[in-house]
Amino acid sequence: MQRRTFLALLSTLPSTVWAQSSLQNMQAEANRRRVIFLAQVRQMAIEQDPAIYFSAADPVIGAATAPRTVLVFTDFNCPYCRKMDALLQQVAQAWPNARFVLKWQTMMADSSASAANYALQVWQSARQQYWQVHQALMQSPIPITQQAINDIAQRTQLSIY
Repeated sequence: MQRRTFLALLSTLPSTVWAQSSLQNMQAEANRRRVIFLAQVRQMAIEQDPAIYFSAADPVIGAATAPRTVLVFTDFNCPYCRKMDALLQQVAQAWPNARFVLKWQTMMADSSASAANYALQVWQSARQQYWQVHQALMQSPIPITQQAINDIAQRTQLSIY
């Protein structure tokens, strides 16, 4: 029990030291950590395989040759992703020097994988009709059901399965 108490006191030591530091020292430390963090993020971006930024399998908004790439991790079953999707279309039009690469995450519901697979198959086989399917999936009631996916496929005449 004494060891636990001692360890608990040791864990509070840094906060006690910080509490006694001046505001300038805390701001200097925050800036130092920010510089280190930004350097680490830049290094991670440089070390990434270029395929993560653009793959023919991923839907893209904007020019394929744009100098900037923004990865957008999204899910058809995510209410926040749905709100972001409408905004993303506007930003893509206003920012022609960037391409937005959609990376489908399938974690919000069991049907997320089915919806993403269907959308990606449409992207591969009927790219000109992809955005019609994309919008239909984004506007379907949450969670998207397999029946809703089938209805969209029938309505758009893009039965990929």
